[in-house]
Amino acid sequence: MKFIHRDGTQGYKPYNLDLAMQHIDSDYVFLLDADSTLTFDALKACVATLDTDPKLGMAQLITVSTNGSAGVFARASALFVSMLRTSIGMLNDSGGFLFFYGHNGMWRTAALREVGPWEQYYRGRIMIGEDRMLSLLAYAAGYRGATVDRLAGEWVPMTINEFRSTYQRWCYAFCQSLSRDGLRLMTSAGASGLAKFDELQRELNIFACALVPLFPITALVSRGSIIETFYLGTFLLFEIAGSLAVYFRFARGGHSAKKFRQACGAGFLVASYGSWISAVSAIRFALGLPQGWTPTSKSADDSSGLRATFASHKVMTAYSVLVLALTACVYVVRARDGELDGAEALDLGLGAAFALSLMLFLVVYGRDRSAPVPDSEMMTINRVQSPFE
Repeated sequence: MKFIHRDGTQGYKPYNLDLAMQHIDSDYVFLLDADSTLTFDALKACVATLDTDPKLGMAQLITVSTNGSAGVFARASALFVSMLRTSIGMLNDSGGFLFFYGHNGMWRTAALREVGPWEQYYRGRIMIGEDRMLSLLAYAAGYRGATVDRLAGEWVPMTINEFRSTYQRWCYAFCQSLSRDGLRLMTSAGASGLAKFDELQRELNIFACALVPLFPITALVSRGSIIETFYLGTFLLFEIAGSLAVYFRFARGGHSAKKFRQACGAGFLVASYGSWISAVSAIRFALGLPQGWTPTSKSADDSSGLRATFASHKVMTAYSVLVLALTACVYVVRARDGELDGAEALDLGLGAAFALSLMLFLVVYGRDRSAPVPDSEMMTINRVQSPFE
């Protein structure tokens, strides 16, 4: 074992990974974080998977969140991240594009050296989504990834402030990756058609989520456009599907109404909040504004309380109130004049429902003033529990 220390934070995690690679002479390298939890046979399972095909560049363990017991929002955060993991990996085993998470996975060292280094830049700024970046570059170079049928654990943000900072970083990383490498996989002769399709639908889905906050506004002026109806309806179906997927996959040990409510809270309220963050991050990236995120700490810091939570979300609160007020006025005026048809009513209703979900997110998850307390006893080898536990 070798412990490597450096002074300063220049280059962040990518620089650290490149520094570590200077000391690697093995065929495979495994990446894990300080909050990772593995089973006894995780490393052997990854090696066995990569040994089956020299074109397998990476092997990703199925990662679930293990600190949901820390509090009400921690549970919602754990379920939401598990929902994201499930959605982005649906086609992995069928030959789709494997999204490497940055931890709880193994790389073939030769593949890393071919597509690296980890520390790369775009427009003078470091690529902070080094995990997604190297996944794309590996597929473009003709490598593939595989999911290993073993559970691994990770911690997720336990407070709204930490979640916002983390999700802002994820969204900013996606904007960088899409701008610099968005077409690299699509135009590669080495990647399969299914991998290209999988990545394309993922890019379109994330891009579409960032546009969701715009549609309640356009619904107010477009007089029942079928585009908005279809779009917002699709987003709603995604939230329903995500809630059901995480519920039926992880509610082991017995289904209950409480677990179903928790899954819906993650699938509807946290997903809506995530769309709002996506939109803000995309705007900041397009305008070249400050990133608005800090390195993830996953710390058990004190929750702010409802008043402070609303105060720190002034723009989102004002947006929600404005949409709800204008929707109510439009309903009254057009219904009075006999101009409100079914398509427009549905359009306005879906837009108002999104704004209402943002308000409910703050009310439901912003009330707790107690500091979340993660159960560190769960961070033991061979113990990876469901996000509901």
